[in-house]
Amino acid sequence: RPSDPPYVNVNGDRFVDETGRRDDISHGILAQPGQVVYAIFDQKTIDQKKVRDDLMQIALGHGYAYKADTLSDLAKAAGINQAEFAKTMAAYNEASRTQNTKSLPVPKILIGMPVDKAPFYAIEITPAIHYYMGGLKFNGKTQVINTSGKPIGGLYAAGEVTGGVHGKNRLGGNSISETITFGRLAGENAAAQVLGK
Repeated sequence: RPSDPPYVNVNGDRFVDETGRRDDISHGILAQPGQVVYAIFDQKTIDQKKVRDDLMQIALGHGYAYKADTLSDLAKAAGINQAEFAKTMAAYNEASRTQNTKSLPVPKILIGMPVDKAPFYAIEITPAIHYYMGGLKFNGKTQVINTSGKPIGGLYAAGEVTGGVHGKNRLGGNSISETITFGRLAGENAAAQVLGK
């Protein structure tokens, strides 16, 4: 999500706030036809290094992305409904120019630049699991908590087996530091219990 571009489904419609919560976006994608959508970029995105050109070229080479000189040709190449896509992108670009998304069918918290500098790109995106949001309830000492709210003796947990560290969502980029921090605490606390310290 380097620049939160517009996401459109095969019908050419935006369906979610691209700057919203990851779980909302994932659920939104899963509700779309074929459970696939397209992130739409233009050359400005590449020029400003919001998307790496070398990675874009790899995606194009593997058929995960499409490139065209016009938005209409981009829709055709990607199999997106051209007429609806044209309306969606016109509305999105106008909202980007005015920095006011209230007129969009799906408003956006933050909006970037218009998608208006050729060539244009569409990249297929689907949800992927890379961070588990549920898990065992535990306390600051990494003790697993039972259904009565009491620590379970001798049971410590850390990492993605635990839940609730970030509440209902998560902060991007924190999973490794969370695992290391709580893993160390769990190890120290388990060792102290075994050694009687």
